[in-house]
Amino acid sequence: MKMKRIITVLFIFVLMFTLAACSSNSKLVGQWVEVEGNGVADSFILREDGSASIEGWSGEWRIDDGKLYVANVLDGGEYYNYKISGNKLTLIEVNDPDDVAVYKKVS
Repeated sequence: MKMKRIITVLFIFVLMFTLAACSSNSKLVGQWVEVEGNGVADSFILREDGSASIEGWSGEWRIDDGKLYVANVLDGGEYYNYKISGNKLTLIEVNDPDDVAVYKKVS
């Protein structure tokens, strides 16, 4: 009986963590257009399946250790610290914290 309770609690914890992670990722899905700064792209699309389109070039994206990883076929990938506030996305390049860009979600 005690083992069943422990397994149930662990299952609930894993489920909550999974749902929280999916919720965060789903906010990133969509088309983004730069409104401020000098970011890596004027616009990009992040899709639910992890694929991306960065100014027309194919790419991929994912969340690694709380950082947004975006890569395209031309120049590999970069990691960004990110913050979502409403329909605005702020990206700060991990390797160059002075490189900050703000994007607006358009779809």
